[in-house]
Amino acid sequence: MSKLRLRSLSILGLVIFLWTTEIVDQSTPQQSFDRYGIAPRQLIGLRGVVLAPFLHGGLGHLLRNTVPLLGLGWLVTQKGQWLTVSLWAGLVAGIGTWLLADGGSIHIGASGLVAGYLGYLLGRSVQDKRWPQVGGWLLLVCILVAEGPGASWHSHLFGLVGGGVAACRMWRSGEEI
Repeated sequence: MSKLRLRSLSILGLVIFLWTTEIVDQSTPQQSFDRYGIAPRQLIGLRGVVLAPFLHGGLGHLLRNTVPLLGLGWLVTQKGQWLTVSLWAGLVAGIGTWLLADGGSIHIGASGLVAGYLGYLLGRSVQDKRWPQVGGWLLLVCILVAEGPGASWHSHLFGLVGGGVAACRMWRSGEEI
């Protein structure tokens, strides 16, 4: 199997896993998985740093994350950096949300990963001095920030930062970005 095909299957596999998890979650509402999300500044809420990207508040929430996750994730996979960027984006988004988000709610969803992929692609475009691409990515950042009520801007902001950090670390270490 070619590397390109394997990379493409990795993002598709993630999306299939997210949909399977949400369908199971919706099938057992008395045992909602959402409680395993990020509970800011509570020790038990740290488990959500790892689990929150896999949890969604319904099929509509998951659908809103699926399209950009597939598109941006596919672009990131083409350079072979999907796992590294996902880890940086997920961890920075999760820890930032745990530290600074409002304490009265549970934070869930893959939008921190989406923002991380966007931050990585933006960072790559800046490093490569591809200014038209930078403009396009910045437009998408504005759309992401304006997502609407109920969305965790903390996850978006810190995911974007995590993706940017991944791009900078790979650039500095001389890895192909």
